[in-house]
Amino acid sequence: MDPEYKLLSLITLYPKYKNNIPYKILSYDGREIYNWINNVMNGKSLKDYIIQEKATDSMDNKFRKLLSGRKKIREIENNDAIINKVFSGLVDELEDKSYRESVLVTLSHAADLAKDYRTDEALELINSIDIKSIEEEESNLKLLVKSFANTKTYKTNISDIDEQGGILGGDLITIGGESGHEKTMISLHMMLEFLIANPTAKGIYFEKEMPKEVINVRAVSRNMFLDSQSIIKKIQEQDIEFMKKVEERLKDPENLLSDAMNRLVIKGPNDFSNAFDMIKEIEKHDANIWVLDYLTLLEGKYDDYNFFLKDETMRLKRSLDKKKNVGIIISQLKQTSEIEKRQNRIPESNDMEYGKILKQLSAYVFMVFKPSIYYEDEVNEEYFYLVARKSRHRNQQIIKLISDPSVCYYSEPTKSSSIIMEKWIKNYVQRKKRR
Repeated sequence: MDPEYKLLSLITLYPKYKNNIPYKILSYDGREIYNWINNVMNGKSLKDYIIQEKATDSMDNKFRKLLSGRKKIREIENNDAIINKVFSGLVDELEDKSYRESVLVTLSHAADLAKDYRTDEALELINSIDIKSIEEEESNLKLLVKSFANTKTYKTNISDIDEQGGILGGDLITIGGESGHEKTMISLHMMLEFLIANPTAKGIYFEKEMPKEVINVRAVSRNMFLDSQSIIKKIQEQDIEFMKKVEERLKDPENLLSDAMNRLVIKGPNDFSNAFDMIKEIEKHDANIWVLDYLTLLEGKYDDYNFFLKDETMRLKRSLDKKKNVGIIISQLKQTSEIEKRQNRIPESNDMEYGKILKQLSAYVFMVFKPSIYYEDEVNEEYFYLVARKSRHRNQQIIKLISDPSVCYYSEPTKSSSIIMEKWIKNYVQRKKRR
């Protein structure tokens, strides 16, 4: 029995000791019980009250422990000298623990702050603790809190995420959606914006579906603000002047996008086969962020392809946890999803190939939704939504963007456009629910 409960049980039997307890030595629960004793009984003995059925029915486990403690205290001979000795011994024992309790409370509060990305405040609290006085268990907890406080955080240049503290190192982000809904485009945009927002970060784009030259062209398209088809035409025509302009732009130290592109490595279908190859490249280039387009194209020896892909996904997640990097996986929808038959065309996480394992391992699962593909006459063709099916911040998170896929660029809407987009998506979801 915890000495605190013994002490509190003792004063329910012998109220004269109540005012002799140093209040500061009690834990949070102990103080709550002590106040309960005062408020409910106005300082009177609980001897009769506490054993009444109506009282015990309303007690939680903390108060039931009092009953258990009373049984032990009753075994003490009703002798003032013995009771005084027991009381003093319990107080001495608790006073020895009082610093320990204050450390635990401080560390617990620091952990809460760290989890909310308030790392400076968390470390300030931790540093206020006298390390030499902490027992082993508190020391371990302190290391745990420090690991929270020292966790890498990255900006994304998406205000809806950055205002909540950004992305944590170790986070996996899954982007799912139907074919033709710009999953590759938005992932490349997110990669470039990540590198702009984190000026020392490096990235790798693993493209398993298309030649890596396609991704290169789209990145140049974004930088030159010229559509991909025009760039391809200039390349085919061997437009030397255009090539010089691209080269000059990439060397421009004032151009943030050029700087980001110079920190980006693009790997094509023949450059890697599986997660093992990816991890080697990530370590080789010391990358902080990577994108895989897309999961089910990974290759390897296997008896069961489902098990193989689950194992590959878990291997990538372990690498993220170890290196505190950020990963983005693009996932196609199952052929059996039958989303085209639904009223609501926003996919769910279980519509994705291997959606269960991806949702389990991911900090964020975003479904892409471009409504103009289905409702051309009723919605602006530039409206683009990332609908969170899982989010570290809130489950109903919907990121609104204005898309220009011709130059691989997604901007945040103006305030007035944001209100219109918000209203449209809410009405859409409600309307489809009623059908």
